[in-house]
Amino acid sequence: NLMRENINKFNVAEKPLKMTKKLIDKEFFPKDPEILAAFLHENLKNLNLTNVGQLIGDIDEYAGVIRRNYIGQMNFKGLPLDEAMRVMLKKFMLPG
Repeated sequence: NLMRENINKFNVAEKPLKMTKKLIDKEFFPKDPEILAAFLHENLKNLNLTNVGQLIGDIDEYAGVIRRNYIGQMNFKGLPLDEAMRVMLKKFMLPG
């Protein structure tokens, strides 16, 4: 399936932001950062968590908007800080 192929391109990309922008240009990934963040959450089980971390950790301004939306869409309500951190860190691998 075409979506799986494009998710695989993201997963093996050495530069996830560059690949994300290419996939957006080809209209395989949504351009709107809020929708793209939701797309990442919805497809998380199929995504390379290291590349998700590299994408949202990039210093690029667009990546920063994606990051704010991605983190903002997580629900931490009522969780103690340590549990909230564990929930968040299951959704991406920290770069570096």
